[in-house]
Amino acid sequence: MRAVEFISEDFKDINQHVDMSDYLAFLECQQAQKTLFESIDKSNIEYLDSLRNLSAKAKVGRMYVPVLTMLTEKNLRILGNTTPMELIKILPNDQYLFKDSTGVTRTYPDKRLSDISYTKLFLFNTAATYSKFCTAINIKFKDVTTPTIHFDKSITEIARIPQSELNGWGEKGTLEPPKGPVDKKPLPGGSGYTYAVNRTGKGDLEIMIFDGDNLAAELDLFETQDFLNTWGVETVVVERPYRGQGLAKALYGIALSILKLTLEAGQMQTKHGQAMWLMLNSIPGVEVKGYNMVPTDQYKPHRGDQIVKQDDEWTRYTFPVAPGSRSMRSGRPGTGLYTSQATMIARWTGQ
Repeated sequence: MRAVEFISEDFKDINQHVDMSDYLAFLECQQAQKTLFESIDKSNIEYLDSLRNLSAKAKVGRMYVPVLTMLTEKNLRILGNTTPMELIKILPNDQYLFKDSTGVTRTYPDKRLSDISYTKLFLFNTAATYSKFCTAINIKFKDVTTPTIHFDKSITEIARIPQSELNGWGEKGTLEPPKGPVDKKPLPGGSGYTYAVNRTGKGDLEIMIFDGDNLAAELDLFETQDFLNTWGVETVVVERPYRGQGLAKALYGIALSILKLTLEAGQMQTKHGQAMWLMLNSIPGVEVKGYNMVPTDQYKPHRGDQIVKQDDEWTRYTFPVAPGSRSMRSGRPGTGLYTSQATMIARWTGQ
């Protein structure tokens, strides 16, 4: 079966094309024996499908690293682009059109690959989530090579704050007013400002603060699809005339204390991100904890751990953290913050 041999030995690049002779030989062999899906162990297919929550929500204009799984009767191949790409269009039949840094467009998964293997495309925008995926793959499929991927800081949680009053970025006119009417409510604290919450799409949320009819600040969030129903930060923007008034803190306060959302940090932090999470930890009624996910057979309990979910494969738990001089610090021996797995969550526990 030439195509199977080709996939297992030579196919190493997600951008590589299947040779037509291999493609035809594989289809001919499948037709002579049995269908593709009959020849693949159904438990392997179900396991790959169970990992779908690790894939980021696809949204046009965002940066992702596409990773393709190719499952055949004999083996599994994991193929990924080595750097992030911009998603420019969502196509029918679970295909996606990407543009790389040189402007070249590519469609994933390639239809030929879908014909000769059970393919599933995963999208990643953080190294932490990709690491969880790699760990999960190696639990089920032994000796599978996963590609090394370089995640640019531009797609991490910290760089999703490109205009923040923490670092002085952003100019007047950066924000775009909402396209339709929004329900404004008085901002707690007697400042005279109002706020509104708007769902811009499934799994996307924007929190806005207004000065009259002027949009002064905005926080954009996206669902991480994690078990804890956490939300990640995409963008925080405060217009220049409104800097220094605590509006960024107010935006987070709305997300945590009014909407009761649980926020999750990315796996990397610049000094501005460190300051952001120190600020969250200082809000009365907000609890910041470390959050980790490890294979159950590798989990070793420590004082302060709180298991949030445990099954035969994975153990998810929170652990204590404490403010340091410049950043939050782990309070769990042997578990650092912003390692390949561990991150932080912030949630409201006040009245």
